[in-house]
Amino acid sequence: MATVQHYPPEMASRLEDIVSAKMAYREIGGVTGWMHAVFSGMLANWLVGLAALFATMGRTVIDKFVPLFLAVSLFVAAGFQHSPANMAYFSLAAAAGMGPGWSGALAWNILPAAVGNILGGLLLVVAPFWIAFGSKHSAMSEMHPGRERSDGL
Repeated sequence: MATVQHYPPEMASRLEDIVSAKMAYREIGGVTGWMHAVFSGMLANWLVGLAALFATMGRTVIDKFVPLFLAVSLFVAAGFQHSPANMAYFSLAAAAGMGPGWSGALAWNILPAAVGNILGGLLLVVAPFWIAFGSKHSAMSEMHPGRERSDGL
């Protein structure tokens, strides 16, 4: 007998609470609810992008772990929407026969969160670093003015 999707009552109740919180944008409804999910997704990916940046900035395991842990903890505590993470919750709920179903989850959480994740990554992570540091090509040509690059870029 397969017991993979058999959750104890307290775990099933907690999963249902999490999925209900993730679907709160459906209660707002319309464009306003969808935009709330998009903005939440933008903030989520801003923190995820910062966590990735922090992980590359540190020189030791502790230097990498502490800021990464803080960024991810803030992301989780704030309840921001991250499409890949939310797919896990909706998958678990669907397998257990609870939750809004895939059409509701896609329409009111996964798609708007994905749009927000993309916009957040572009506008809140990539664009500020592009503005601050420029492209690799412009940095290389500034370091060696008047010299052609051999790699064709």
